[in-house]
Amino acid sequence: MKALEKSPAITGWQAASTRDLDTIKGWVRRGFNLGIDTEKSGVIGIDEDAAGALDDWAALCPVDLPPTFVTRSGSGGRHALFRPPGRALFRSSNLRFRSAGMRIDVKARGGFLVAPGSVMPKGAYGIAEDAAIAELPAQVAEAWLRPVEAVAPAPVDGLGPKPTFIASEEPQEGPFPASAVEYLRAAAEGEFQGLRAAWEWSEGEHPNGYGWRQLTLNVANRLVLVANAAPDAFPLAVLRERFLAEAPTDPGWTPADNEARWADAVEDIGGWAKPIPASALDPAAVFSAVDGEQAPRGSETPAGIFELEVAREVQRLQVREEARRRFEAAHAPQPTEWDAGTLTDHLLKPPPPAARVEGLIPWEASTTIVAQRKTGKTTFELNLARSLITGEPFLGAFDVRPVDGRVAFLNFEVSGAQITGWAADLGIDPERFFLVNLRGVANPFATPSELDRLGALLRRHEVESIIVDPFGRAFTGESQNDAGQVQSWLLELDRFARAEAGARDVVLSVHAGWDGERTRGSSAVEDWGDSLIYLTKDPEAKDDPARFLRADGRDIDVAEDQLHFDRTTRLLTLTGRGSRRASRAARKINSLMPAVVEVIEAEPGIKTGEIESRLRTAGCAFQKGDGPQAAKAAEAANLVRSEPGKGTTVRWFPRPGSVHFPPDGEDETPGEGPRGGAPK
Repeated sequence: MKALEKSPAITGWQAASTRDLDTIKGWVRRGFNLGIDTEKSGVIGIDEDAAGALDDWAALCPVDLPPTFVTRSGSGGRHALFRPPGRALFRSSNLRFRSAGMRIDVKARGGFLVAPGSVMPKGAYGIAEDAAIAELPAQVAEAWLRPVEAVAPAPVDGLGPKPTFIASEEPQEGPFPASAVEYLRAAAEGEFQGLRAAWEWSEGEHPNGYGWRQLTLNVANRLVLVANAAPDAFPLAVLRERFLAEAPTDPGWTPADNEARWADAVEDIGGWAKPIPASALDPAAVFSAVDGEQAPRGSETPAGIFELEVAREVQRLQVREEARRRFEAAHAPQPTEWDAGTLTDHLLKPPPPAARVEGLIPWEASTTIVAQRKTGKTTFELNLARSLITGEPFLGAFDVRPVDGRVAFLNFEVSGAQITGWAADLGIDPERFFLVNLRGVANPFATPSELDRLGALLRRHEVESIIVDPFGRAFTGESQNDAGQVQSWLLELDRFARAEAGARDVVLSVHAGWDGERTRGSSAVEDWGDSLIYLTKDPEAKDDPARFLRADGRDIDVAEDQLHFDRTTRLLTLTGRGSRRASRAARKINSLMPAVVEVIEAEPGIKTGEIESRLRTAGCAFQKGDGPQAAKAAEAANLVRSEPGKGTTVRWFPRPGSVHFPPDGEDETPGEGPRGGAPK
């Protein structure tokens, strides 16, 4: 067994286990642990997994248990060894113990126990009770153990059953050396041991996840290979008979199923009739001297088995490496054509269009839309899609070079029905707007094959511009604050959009952070964009529906300006009224306007310079110069009129008729109509 472990040091340990003291001493000298092959030793091991479990079991047995040999693990657990009653064979099954709530394992057919003297991380194994191995009472075996429906061969020297070898006990003469035949015999016996151990699997299922169906096919394949390698020593008919006798069965897995597995193996492997070269099978070719002495027993010596296992592991590594190389070659992306050349080469190319959206989105650009909460992000993106398709100026202010194909919208945030309705209200061409609704479904960015499938779908529909809404839902990393994860995802977005989908433009929306001025999470999102468009609202005007846009980036510089939303058509336009600061100033003047009109009505013909004096007397709060601006705003609203006085003075008079003031924040600029509420 492996040093400091409970697992076998070699595969096929059932066939390699031995009573030869020289071989055992050789293993021990090299630091290996030892195990007891319970089947070959003719014993049953009762393995205590919880302290006191053996005592609880003894109390439930129908008769008293005789004193017997007991070992102790490094952690204090006990292993009691018994001889089976008569010549019966029992399965390594703990089903009856577990059903009674006891944490006890049974090691019998196909099983092994760690032997005293072995060392584990928690300590060395030792002897707890040094007594002769007693026979387990038949009543106890019947109550607690699961028998195997077979009779074992007669024991040898009272130590256990003798293994039944295929072919003859003597090495066969023929084209292969004797050691090769011995090796094949040991390999076949290991396969049969595996079949016998499989009887203990619960309902035919192995802990590694495969059941009798896969096991029997694997064993049959390997046995047919043995027959092909040395057909004289191992006739196929003999191996078949032994296979069908050893393979597990139950009501759900019948002998006919095992027959079918053997037939499959003969059909698949039987055609490989060429014998395996002797040099590939002769263990003597790789076994060398041990500590300066010739290894006396070939494949059973620790050095021989070690070298054989090394050779096997080298082959496995070579197979894995070749499999990896072939897999990567089969799944490697198509080589990318680099845009490389001298400056002269690049100058000779026809110049690309200046921009997709003049002054806002460069040609073949990555664009980031940073939006405060509830500033109309989705409506803004749909307006952009409409202009990209129609070529109409975006927001009524930016010239657009329209796409030749389609605009795709990857919608991770709102329901499909809602965004479909909004797009229809905007009058977007339904045949050129390709909508992919991804809310509530598996994120394609999480699975490379799904992302490639989506890219192929967009390419088939000739998508030229892709809008992804929003980053937070599309991102597949663990943390949006991790710059490395965010950058990796953005690189994958670029690869997907341009290499897989064939798009020119990528627009990614991202929610703004707490201050409304920067992206939420890592700044890598802002670093990625060629153009950064910011959608904001005035935090000092909670009831004002006005929204604002500004942009910067590579050759992009758009000063902040107010947006106008037409609730009927859902169209957005830039108003030219300026920034949030200008909006706040306008609101202040509008709030002062009713008091100014009252002053003018109370004192017709009042001079401009006298208005602020009357406002101060009335207790109004304002800054110097606000009075005249409010009077001009009232005149623009047709509420008062002005006439020139002497010199440079201006006098103010009320207009005839009722006075009407618009509510705070509402705009009644002639020719534009009410501004309405904010877009969703």
